[in-house]
Amino acid sequence: MSWTENETGVSEIIGAIILMSVLAVAIGVVGVGLLSQSPAQKIPAVSVDITAMNNMLYLRHDGGDSLSKGEFNITLDGVDKTDSFNSFDDPSGWSTWTTGKTLYYVIPSGQNVPASVQIIYNSGIRASLGDYTPKIITAPYAIRMIAGYGGAPYTDSSGNVWSAEQAYSPGGWGYVGGNTYSTTATISGTSDQKLYQTERYFPSGGQYNFTVQNGNYEVTLKTAEIYFTTPSQRIFSVAAEGTTVISDLDLDAVVGHDTAYDKTFPVTVNDGILNIDFIKNVENPKISSIQIVNA
Repeated sequence: MSWTENETGVSEIIGAIILMSVLAVAIGVVGVGLLSQSPAQKIPAVSVDITAMNNMLYLRHDGGDSLSKGEFNITLDGVDKTDSFNSFDDPSGWSTWTTGKTLYYVIPSGQNVPASVQIIYNSGIRASLGDYTPKIITAPYAIRMIAGYGGAPYTDSSGNVWSAEQAYSPGGWGYVGGNTYSTTATISGTSDQKLYQTERYFPSGGQYNFTVQNGNYEVTLKTAEIYFTTPSQRIFSVAAEGTTVISDLDLDAVVGHDTAYDKTFPVTVNDGILNIDFIKNVENPKISSIQIVNA
């Protein structure tokens, strides 16, 4: 064998060794890269029931993954309305949407129920979690509440159920301001004592607000003078949707002390909220119970 042939063989061996080393390094680099890659991000799955009733849109979480506020958007007919949704379960401000919880949106006056409600995941990646058409529920509106009362629901002599009052929050109903007072005295002129034995009174005037669908309603106010015993000690007026429906009412003069007084009147709502204002003339205006039904 000549030196030239020997050198050629050695060169081929060295070349093969270098090539194998390069391949080994390359395989290692690829392997490290594959191992260091994050797994594919999981897109949450959620089941949602969406209904519309009166001027309210309800999104109920019916199962699946929890969603934190900020990691998803709610669009109505393509417009992002996430920040306009509130929660009955977390009235002070919701942070997580979990199974069983309902988000609600107050549909502005003059606007129709959205044809499309889309829930879009936006944390890391953007993906649609569902495109829904709300189920529209047409149901008669009826609310019956007892002012100044915080007990269990009360069923009256006609079978109607009356609830305890609550403070008003957007999208709901309730009082704005005022204080409470009650009596155990028998109220004349009624077989439903609980509807007249408690009250909410307003030292500087006050109101009750009810979120309703635009339309016509029949409102009944129930009260009794359970504090003052002679005429002219309490005189007040009431306005509904800005129109006076009771003027200068003196209960002691009209029906007497501890005696039931009812007033029913029609109201038309065009702005999605039925406002009942109690206006001070002499002493504090007051109310014991309120009923609102479709006209």
